[in-house]
Amino acid sequence: MIKAIFFDLDNTLVDRSASIERFAVAFVDVYQSRLVKADVERIADLIKQTDNGGYLALGSPYKKVYEAIGGELAKQLDWPDNPGADELTRFWQVEFPKNTVEMDGAKRLLQQLHTDGYYLGIISNGAQFSRQATLENTSFRPLIRKLVSSGDFGVAKPDASIFIETILDAGFQPLQCMYVGDHPINDVEGALSAGMQATWLQGYHHASELVPAANTIQHLSELLRLL
Repeated sequence: MIKAIFFDLDNTLVDRSASIERFAVAFVDVYQSRLVKADVERIADLIKQTDNGGYLALGSPYKKVYEAIGGELAKQLDWPDNPGADELTRFWQVEFPKNTVEMDGAKRLLQQLHTDGYYLGIISNGAQFSRQATLENTSFRPLIRKLVSSGDFGVAKPDASIFIETILDAGFQPLQCMYVGDHPINDVEGALSAGMQATWLQGYHHASELVPAANTIQHLSELLRLL
């Protein structure tokens, strides 16, 4: 019997693409006077391309996604007075979480699961400050019992240890837990390797070989029928 459900964050509980679009508006509000042309749509598209769904593109010269975004905003926009990559990176780190957009149905689902007595947690790759700040800017923050980031834990998904140690620390065994995420390797294969049930939220990444061993959903509301 499933007693605990852990989720990924980006593109599972929060809509990263919609959050970028909202951030682009905030970005233009601050920097439009310093740009030759402040095109919200173009800026959002540039960030989405650089962000690559929260993953550094293969061969990227940057070490972190946030560095890539700051660097490319500085490089590719027309700045008569360029604020520089460092400033734009800091702006992204501080302001992007404030523009978090929840995934459709996330609050409703989590509230129902909470009412039904499930333990709810998040295991997410990324820096602790960004994961925590993103969660703090959601309406469902009070429903989440535990947030574990790869930056704080020291190992990233799909390594099984981040799943197993989080589960055990919460007082459960892997067979009592389900993990829900959008990435077929980091989320599905990682959770399966830890002995959990895995549910793949489709629509963001291509399938991997182990996806057939997982539940699949196309909208968060479908999760309830699996429990």
